[in-house]
Amino acid sequence: MNYYYLRPDIRYGSESLFDPYWVWINGSFDIMRNGVHDKDIFAHPWGHSFENVSWNLLHPLQAIEDYGVDAFIEREIGNLSTEVKKAQFAPNFALHAIGNGMKYKKLAEYYQYHGKSWPHLRSLLVSYSYHFVNELVENEYWSGANVDPISDLYIFNPLGIALYSWPAFNRFMSGTLHLSDWSLQPYYDPFSRYLENTGQQWMARYYLNEEKGRALFSYFGVDVILGYSWTSRRDSDASWSFGAGAGVNRLIETRTELSRVMLPEIDYEMGLFYDREKSLLFSAIVTGPRFFNIRLNAYPGLIRIRDWEPGFHLAFGESDAFMAGITLQRLPVGLGYRDTRAIRRLLAEHKIEWRKRFYD
Repeated sequence: MNYYYLRPDIRYGSESLFDPYWVWINGSFDIMRNGVHDKDIFAHPWGHSFENVSWNLLHPLQAIEDYGVDAFIEREIGNLSTEVKKAQFAPNFALHAIGNGMKYKKLAEYYQYHGKSWPHLRSLLVSYSYHFVNELVENEYWSGANVDPISDLYIFNPLGIALYSWPAFNRFMSGTLHLSDWSLQPYYDPFSRYLENTGQQWMARYYLNEEKGRALFSYFGVDVILGYSWTSRRDSDASWSFGAGAGVNRLIETRTELSRVMLPEIDYEMGLFYDREKSLLFSAIVTGPRFFNIRLNAYPGLIRIRDWEPGFHLAFGESDAFMAGITLQRLPVGLGYRDTRAIRRLLAEHKIEWRKRFYD
């Protein structure tokens, strides 16, 4: 059976990690990348978050009225402004309709491949459950109108499901744009109790000359990088991609009496990527100048230690301090370690002032 997005024969890279557990963890805790929410998942006020998010979803009209109908339409649905603070609708469409719609379809294909009954219903339950958990993490201690889950779960998620139920749309996204899931490699630090390196990312590539392997490239999610791809000279199935763009390094909360608005703070980025058959094997992303940082991800299959092919993550800089983690193909979460002291010593040796931003 041919699938649009699932490639079960690929046993390396990001494709080798794909299963419902990996999807659920990356989707549930994607918002933790913004540098505001506590990554200690055991310290999160789950009960309070559940109560507030549930109230907003059960009373959407009242929540929108408290937030402001015009503000909800402008910020969450769409507008023609170029101001970042009015562009909440952009990630709603790109991540929920396009990105997570694709993930819904790929999960359904996964269940079909494994012979599970009701594959689309199973995919729907996984998709909505991780979106709901992500909204709980984002809500945190807030009490009041929270319209983000309303627009995501009631408008853009159904839009994505509708789009990816259309064969012509799937042929275009998978065949013309080569849309692929390039999400991260989550791991847990038992010392800090932090869940690190979580997040959903996608890749799209439009070939200018498919025979020569030259293509326009996009890596999108919280990080958005646009650039150029070319086929490796040594391996016709492998590609290198390079680009520049921007990413959200944190969200800034603005409150009114009845509602709040989460505004993104943007940093510039450059990225280098290596994939084989659209399965990501390596990524390196450098951010700055607000927070100079480097993040490296080597996926299973890039490095082989006898019969062992683990994935690795390494990050250091002003937002991540020093982080290192290891992941395995059979487990949705690996193990890692964060050390803020190591990067402080490194910066001090180079006479660079440490600017305390996120962590003690």
